[in-house]
Amino acid sequence: MSFYDAPLYRVFWKTRRLFQRLGTEFQPVPGGAPLSAPQRAVLEFLDRGGAQTVPELARSRSVSRQHIQSSVNELAALGWLETQPNPAHRRSPLIALTQSGQGRLAAAQAIEASIVDAIGQHFTEDDLIVTARTLAALEKFFDSTAWTELRRRYFDDKEKYHDQLEP
Repeated sequence: MSFYDAPLYRVFWKTRRLFQRLGTEFQPVPGGAPLSAPQRAVLEFLDRGGAQTVPELARSRSVSRQHIQSSVNELAALGWLETQPNPAHRRSPLIALTQSGQGRLAAAQAIEASIVDAIGQHFTEDDLIVTARTLAALEKFFDSTAWTELRRRYFDDKEKYHDQLEP
């Protein structure tokens, strides 16, 4: 079996392709003023998790703080986010949705609910449940000590890893 045929590699490959495709198909985000996919993700994380700091948002999305800060700045300029005092850290304010931001997200979600329902009719509920369960298990694995050890072994010790690739 080639590397490309390994079941887990196929899951990774298909997930990357689907992520890119969803970004293309749902751009621009429907329901009002222009909203990019990264901006929408910030709105969704705040809607689901409540007010958070920029570093917390970055960790939860596994992206850089600078990437989140850029989206936060753009969304705040649109009036969709606001900063709030953070009792736990004076220099890192909490970022929260404004009523306007909640409205913009709700407008997108209302339209997309119909789209999701229409797409969902092409798949069995059992298949979608298994897919969601599998993706959740993969995500959980990447938060585990097993992944931390693998990552350290293959990515953090670059000299050792590259030596393994030498003939």
